[in-house]
Amino acid sequence: MQKYDLDGLEFTAASLYGGVLIDPQLPDGFWNTTRRLRPLSHADWLYRPFVKTVTVEALDVRYDRQILLGDEVAVKEGQLWVALNRDKWLSEWAGGVCYEVYCLDKHAIKTPSLWGKFSTLSEAVNCAKRNE
Repeated sequence: MQKYDLDGLEFTAASLYGGVLIDPQLPDGFWNTTRRLRPLSHADWLYRPFVKTVTVEALDVRYDRQILLGDEVAVKEGQLWVALNRDKWLSEWAGGVCYEVYCLDKHAIKTPSLWGKFSTLSEAVNCAKRNE
C-alpha cells in the first residue's frame, strides 16, 4: 500500500491509475453505515470513485472460511459458491479477475454505489472518470 495525494487529501491504496484509487484503504464502517450516520472520516470519499479488485482466489478463501467457521446461512452460501456460483463467476470473468467501480455518491442508503463491473482495469478507470 502506498500513500497518494489527491486534491490536497492523503489516501492509502494499492495503486493509482489515471487519477483513480485502486483498492484503497477505506475507513471503518465504510461498507455498512447509513447515510445520515456516516462519520466525518467518510467525507473525503464523497463523490470519489474507486476501483476494488475481486479475484477468484480471494472469493475461494472467503467462502472456504464461511464453510469452516460460519453460521448455517454462511455455510450454505459457501457451499453454493463451490457447487454452482464459482463456475458461473469464472464464465463471466474468464481471467479470474473482476474490477468493480464504487462511489459514495448518496444513491445508495447504506453502502457506496456500484457503478459497474469490468474485465479490465482500464475499463473500470474509464467508468470512474466518466461518472465523476
